[in-house]
Amino acid sequence: MLRRPVPVHWAVAAIGCLLLFLLLLTCALVFIPPMLDHDWDSQSAAYGLIHALTPMAVTDHCILYQFGDPPLLSFCIGGVAWFRGSLDDLAYHYELAKGLEKKWGIFPPADALNEAVEESRRRFLADPHLLETRLPSILFATASLPLLFLILERMAGSSRLGGLGCLLYFTFPEVVVRSSHGGYTAVSIFFLLMIAYGILWENRRIQFIGGFLGALAKHPVGILPAAAALWTARFQPALMGFLLGFLCLVLYGLWVHPQAFWVDFIWSHLLDRIFHLNTGGSYPSVLQLWRQFNQVQGFLFLPLAAVGVGWMLIHSRRTKSAEGVIPLWAVIGAGAFSIVDWRQTKHLMYIVPALVAALIGFVGSQKGGLRWCLAGLIGVMILHNILRIVGSGGNLLGLHPSGDW
Repeated sequence: MLRRPVPVHWAVAAIGCLLLFLLLLTCALVFIPPMLDHDWDSQSAAYGLIHALTPMAVTDHCILYQFGDPPLLSFCIGGVAWFRGSLDDLAYHYELAKGLEKKWGIFPPADALNEAVEESRRRFLADPHLLETRLPSILFATASLPLLFLILERMAGSSRLGGLGCLLYFTFPEVVVRSSHGGYTAVSIFFLLMIAYGILWENRRIQFIGGFLGALAKHPVGILPAAAALWTARFQPALMGFLLGFLCLVLYGLWVHPQAFWVDFIWSHLLDRIFHLNTGGSYPSVLQLWRQFNQVQGFLFLPLAAVGVGWMLIHSRRTKSAEGVIPLWAVIGAGAFSIVDWRQTKHLMYIVPALVAALIGFVGSQKGGLRWCLAGLIGVMILHNILRIVGSGGNLLGLHPSGDW
């Protein structure tokens, strides 16, 4: 019995995903050292979520619950640790917090909490369990590749430009680093791309699922459902899913510990961040933030992407195309992350796929020499990204101008 040959594009996609997975895995286990602000932070709640469905852990924000971020990523980390038989190795995060809670309640004195945090970090650095902590991010980033390609191919009307855009995105040093550590960037971008795919292909179910799970992954995912609702002037499934997911998150937090959820999530990580009630640190100005972002991504990318965003907005409004949601996603995200007091380039990473898509869509709309010239500039950016990564000598964290990952 003859078997049908595998289509070439599926074979190329499978090879691309495999190569990306191996690249990110190598970076995660070899070149990127354990990071307290990402790996320790997301790993700390993993044991409590699997063991007792509560994100109890010692934290550096004065409380014994890790409500600062939604639980999906930490739950995935705990699942990987359970599958590998190493979940009990992460129990110290939970046990340290339990010990403090029995003695002091959920708001222990600063000296007692700091001592527990230092102990937790010491044990983490001694045995960070990087594979368990970083594998979910790597898998989500790898799964993002085919979604990104399909979106770029549609925006440009060209498979070659779609592939070129994927190369550009996944060679940005900051994308490589944030797709390889245990932070929230990779999982958030996967759900953003899932929502974008559902919007462009008018699949209401995918939009809803992406919005719902995105709310359980990281609240900045809400910028795309908001953009979709504004662009169409209708209550979209993505926004419905996101709001329902956010409601489930709130109900979960109130079920676990209402006071801790209010203090850590609602007050500290929403109201404080938006209204600058308590900045708690020194952050760059808006101009400095975008200067850092431009420096990290390469000086050609942001100006060209800005042209692409402007062109896509005008063209899509004129043709009443759903593709206008993509540049609006970039505009809303750029505005939102310039306002919040935690001004860091890691927040701007949530709009990089939209910027790449707008740029590729703009290039695809051009003809003749201009199209080839713009494609050549993208090739130069890709080469520049690769040379920066190779030239770092394995010190990928040294590629950020501020050193603040």
